[in-house]
Amino acid sequence: MNRKILCKTRIGLVLLLGFFLFACSDNNNDDDDDNGGPSVSTENLLALHNSSSPQYNKNCSTCHEGIHTRQTLDPSIPDAHVAMLPFAAGETDSDKKCTWCHRSVDLVQAAGSPLTLRTSLRKRIDVKLCTLCHGPDGPAKQFYRVSLSALNPDGPELYDLICSGCHGVLANSQVAGESAAEIQEKITENEGGMGPLGVLKNAQIQAIAVALGGDPTLPTTTDGATLYSQNCATCHGSLATSTKGGKSATAIQSAINADIGNMGTLSSLSAEEVQAIATALASISPPVTVDGVALYADNCAGCHDPLATSTKGGKSATAIQLAINADTGNMGTLSNLSTEEVQAIATALVSISPPVTIDGVALYADNCASCHDPLATSTKGGKSATAIQSAINADTGNMGTLSSLSTEEVQAIATALASISPPVTIDGVALYAQDCADCHNPLATSEKAGASAAAIQTAIDNDRGGMAS
Repeated sequence: MNRKILCKTRIGLVLLLGFFLFACSDNNNDDDDDNGGPSVSTENLLALHNSSSPQYNKNCSTCHEGIHTRQTLDPSIPDAHVAMLPFAAGETDSDKKCTWCHRSVDLVQAAGSPLTLRTSLRKRIDVKLCTLCHGPDGPAKQFYRVSLSALNPDGPELYDLICSGCHGVLANSQVAGESAAEIQEKITENEGGMGPLGVLKNAQIQAIAVALGGDPTLPTTTDGATLYSQNCATCHGSLATSTKGGKSATAIQSAINADIGNMGTLSSLSAEEVQAIATALASISPPVTVDGVALYADNCAGCHDPLATSTKGGKSATAIQLAINADTGNMGTLSNLSTEEVQAIATALVSISPPVTIDGVALYADNCASCHDPLATSTKGGKSATAIQSAINADTGNMGTLSSLSTEEVQAIATALASISPPVTIDGVALYAQDCADCHNPLATSEKAGASAAAIQTAIDNDRGGMAS
């Protein structure tokens, strides 16, 4: 009799365990459907944290199930608290480092299964807080496409997110009336553990001060070291070990204007402040030299082969800069190069031996033949360098893509076109039949009889009836 009871008990436990596993499996399948894919992989962290990605992991506990115990269960992910605590604001000898992230939850964890935390885990930490470092404005690896605005910041939102955990809600803040200068000073001196807030931009600090009813004015300074620390160190390291040593004021301003690496957030810096930062960077020892060979290897070799066999030997600084400005072949990514650096690359390209000659025939074949037929039967025989350059400038027939060609190269193509024998004549009747008759009837019955060259060109320029083609 006892054996029967024992057997039934075992069967009951097995059935109960099976039901539990089935329920968990069903929950996981629901999560998979929500994620738009099968099991979660930790290989692409950016995709997992990006809400616009089909790989977005809505169920954080898949990886961070044991986060409430300060130990994640996936050994491939570092202990989140150990990794992040040094970057959390607040005093180390109190719970303020914890409340900076966990502002709206009871930090005393309830006993029981972590499964009960799945529904509230995402709510425990505001993702906007993570974007301070992991958004496009931050210094850390980007996990999020958006972040708190550094150009038009919302003071009350910033205060609630960044300050309320230690200083109370805005309406009853313990630091009401605090000025931007006072906030900046406390961050600089790491008062109350505020040092990690060095990731905030000046405009964000000023917005918080306005929300507190304080003076938003930040003291102006021409101390380049201080300005570098406030505006540059979070991305480029401390001044002594900066990766930007030797950068000129022109290069810095160009990067700000082009919003390289989100540097557009520094657009409030005056010319004097930018110059002060450049002067501080120039003081780094040893000085950074403008090495054209190294610059070519870092910025150009990936597309144009090593310098010794480069396909761009002899390219002038002007041609390189034009290609950067026009984003030819995605060269716009090099817009942070200074005039001196572009010149250094051009100098390195001139050093290639044997020298690269300007071969108009080869240039025509590479840049023109696909639209205008091989040189021997080209429809553009006799075209002058001026006419070619005008077509490039006006982007006629998409010729703007050739804006990287130098004056010498355009002239070489024109010289090649002038060499065609017999010369190609410009036959208006044939051109009309080829380009116009389909829409405007044969020439003898054309509905555009008498239209002037100026009228035709205006219709082309304005793409009237698709004539830009």
